[in-house]
Amino acid sequence: MSGLIDVAIQQFADQFDIQFQASKMVLSGAFKEYRGLMGDSFKAPVIEEVLMQTRGAYNTNIPAQIPANAFKTISFENYVTNLPIDDFEKFVTNANVRAAYSQIAVNALNRTQDQVGIDTLEATTTTNEVAVGTTNLPIEKIREAAYYLDLQNVPSEDRYWIGTASQKKSLLGETETTSSDYAAIKALVQGQIDSFYGFKFIWIGNRTEGGLTKTVNSRVNFAWHKSALAFGYQMNPTVVVERIASAQSWSIFPKVRFGAAEILPKGIVKITCDESAA
Repeated sequence: MSGLIDVAIQQFADQFDIQFQASKMVLSGAFKEYRGLMGDSFKAPVIEEVLMQTRGAYNTNIPAQIPANAFKTISFENYVTNLPIDDFEKFVTNANVRAAYSQIAVNALNRTQDQVGIDTLEATTTTNEVAVGTTNLPIEKIREAAYYLDLQNVPSEDRYWIGTASQKKSLLGETETTSSDYAAIKALVQGQIDSFYGFKFIWIGNRTEGGLTKTVNSRVNFAWHKSALAFGYQMNPTVVVERIASAQSWSIFPKVRFGAAEILPKGIVKITCDESAA
């Protein structure tokens, strides 16, 4: 019997792995990542730049430049849930319960990682801010966000933007009659392209975990460079399946131990959008 249980557990684990690979979190690749970490936290190094100097007199020592350095702490948190599957459930539902529950586990893990990333953005200490004004998301706000990053020599590649369906709708409506960029924006919001003005755009809807916070009519979007934030993983997303004989059921435990932190505030921009103006 134990052999059959082991087979069933392996089958579910395989199903989970397949679906996890096929269904990525929306912030996948948007943060720097550290994996295989140990301890209660991880200190991510932040090394400042140095300047080249002219060579002085021959055969003299070259003055050393010790770059300023600091560390940003990524604290780990445990995330887990329990999904029980009764032996009789598959007969009542007449469905592939294993595949359905596996997808639920995958989705929960991905949304949790996304929300920790969003919470880290919302806790930013950056001073780069695009004021709300009386608009939702016109193209001018995108240009201004790019300007802030350009001004501080933030690399032009690996820039991201996260907003909601409201900003996506507003952006297309604003450019339809007023901007020569309408064709590019239309392709962006229809999913034909995912990048515009140097940013890779990530659009999210309302989420059980919270999503992007809305205060009255104001919703803050964020633009950032990949190196400005980091995820740290002590335990990668995984799933454990256990047989509960007395309950005649299986218990599925999706789990992950990780955290996130702001690394370079200058590489983040806050953009406040008025959703009543959409």
